[in-house]
Amino acid sequence: MNVAGIFEEAGLEPREKQLVVAQMIAENIHDHNILLVAPPGWGKTLAVLAALKAAKKLPSLWLVRALTLGARVSEDAIKLGLRPLVLAGREKTCPFYRSVDDLAEYCRLHRAGCPHFRGLLELAPELGKMLITSYEDVSPGVCKYYIDLFVKADIVIQNYHRRRPATPEVTVIDEAHNLTTPQASRFSALSLEIALDAVKDRASYLYPELEKVVEELKLDDIATMEELFTIHQEMLTKTGKSPLTPLVKFLKALAGGGVAYREGGVIEVYHPPLLRRLPPTRRVFLSATIPKEVEKVFNSFTIRIPAKPRKAFIISDVTSKYGQETVWGFAKILAALRKHYRRNLVFSTERILRQLLHFIDFYEERLPSDWQGVAAYNIFGRFSEGVDIRADTVTVLGTPYLPPDVTPRYRKYFEGLGIGEPEIVIPVSATLQAVGRATRHPQDNPLILLADYRFRRFRLDALDVEEIEVKDVERRGYLPQS
Repeated sequence: MNVAGIFEEAGLEPREKQLVVAQMIAENIHDHNILLVAPPGWGKTLAVLAALKAAKKLPSLWLVRALTLGARVSEDAIKLGLRPLVLAGREKTCPFYRSVDDLAEYCRLHRAGCPHFRGLLELAPELGKMLITSYEDVSPGVCKYYIDLFVKADIVIQNYHRRRPATPEVTVIDEAHNLTTPQASRFSALSLEIALDAVKDRASYLYPELEKVVEELKLDDIATMEELFTIHQEMLTKTGKSPLTPLVKFLKALAGGGVAYREGGVIEVYHPPLLRRLPPTRRVFLSATIPKEVEKVFNSFTIRIPAKPRKAFIISDVTSKYGQETVWGFAKILAALRKHYRRNLVFSTERILRQLLHFIDFYEERLPSDWQGVAAYNIFGRFSEGVDIRADTVTVLGTPYLPPDVTPRYRKYFEGLGIGEPEIVIPVSATLQAVGRATRHPQDNPLILLADYRFRRFRLDALDVEEIEVKDVERRGYLPQS
């Protein structure tokens, strides 16, 4: 059946160009990866689902950055007569989430004896007869994490980081711009120090080498990590608790290719690009903000739907450049935004945000529905890829370059992906991703501020930029009204 027949059978009227794009995907997916760049609300999800069904590329895996997007994909799949299955991570599916340390490892050690997993095994013969489209459909007392072992689906939907099911026909990556933007894990230096004290008490012979790793932020001896991991497993097996958990997670991040950087009492580990860790299948990449300069990294047949650029303002008399940080200028911007607008979304690096906490109402946290004030997020942190927030303003404080010690390693990663100049690609991708958190819907129209003169250096096709100064933000009359 061709794509037109898929829409007709479902009783759906495709939007302008949606049918043409879906047909192009269906015809090319057998031989090429696909990159589809189209504005928010254009209808990318329905077009791709129809193409996968027409091309008989099922089952497929659909990766989303947050399960709020997964619900929308599931709804569209059902409209087209496809059977979806939304999967969640252990933090949403395991009743032991808050009572044990290192849940993933605890699950691996105890799965065979877990009453919830045994309940799943007992129910397995009946699961194929039940209408299950989400982990939420499974009754209490049954393991919801491993339902993909027994529930068949045409479209399996999950976040980027979850354990992946058996190899699908196609992997669809929603919000694909996230794949080129580094994500960082944060570790408190104090928590690592406490874990080292536990090592000294339990296995003092490992202490000198592990102390050196934390001090130098480099892991040279995997054997030391393996010995520590054995002790960690023993503790988890006995009580479900292990004071070594922060240290084990830190070492795993380094062993996985992460690059560590210390800033005050916090150690950030920047993980390798997600693009290096995708399943070896045909891929469909979806985004509203992939810059043209980055297209080649996806090695794909590209379909680009033109979008009207959004208005943005570069504030040209501030910067986050090392040694020249205009922190007081950033503070004046936040004070003015708080005064003139109700909801202000801010992204920056940990280094800058820690100096502005006095002007921030919410920092790296989920927001209540009635929030107002200033909500700030680390532009390379976990919330930068997992939030959609309606806001009156969205501001990027400082150009989001990687720390100097991290950039050389990322240059090697990017060279391996066929991209040069991570010094350009990463700030552009991170900036557009941050702006996208408040512009998910066509009706969203926040004031967009890029607070650093160095934004002049970049080609930001998705934005129509104009330069202003801090005083213009303070006066407000120059800017759009909320």
